[in-house]
Amino acid sequence: MPEIGPFASVGVSSVFFRMVLGETTPKGIAKSLGTKPSTVVEHLHRLQEMGVVKLGEKEGKYQHYEIDWRGFARAFLRHSYTLSLLEAGGPGEELEAMREVAKELERMEEFRELLRLYLRELVENMEKGRYPKRTLWGLIYGFEDSLELLPSLKGRLSGRGELVALLERWERCARRFRSHGPASALKAALGLEKAPGRT
Repeated sequence: MPEIGPFASVGVSSVFFRMVLGETTPKGIAKSLGTKPSTVVEHLHRLQEMGVVKLGEKEGKYQHYEIDWRGFARAFLRHSYTLSLLEAGGPGEELEAMREVAKELERMEEFRELLRLYLRELVENMEKGRYPKRTLWGLIYGFEDSLELLPSLKGRLSGRGELVALLERWERCARRFRSHGPASALKAALGLEKAPGRT
């Protein structure tokens, strides 16, 4: 499985979320989070190392940072639960198919725009207390889990054929792990359903 450390970090995630909301300087981010600029700079460096944040303009003594949405899309897909499981030992043909989906999604501006809107919506609602606070990794997992909504949304997504087709391929692969994962095991343990492969 890939290293999810920075994406699972509350501090790193909080800094990234402030950037989603429009903060661009360590001082501004630190003030909004009630922490020190040096701590924010440390988290920004970790995000830079991951390729999801880059240096922006410098105004006097203030260095601005900006989200690299293409890099974020790449990291977002690389850290997906489904791709991680396949890389840990899934069937070769399924792994290659999922890697192809990830490569196609990464190059699509439409997918990057979807990620921007998705994050903005979630972060604004977390700020208002409507959603529980999450890490970046939690948002990736939540996005992937939400793909099961695609069939009910298909009518509203006309004109986005290529994006929808790729997301549907991702969802089909993810569904296999959801249906045979922890929820099924718990149901089987409680006697509510038979475990996969048992008679």
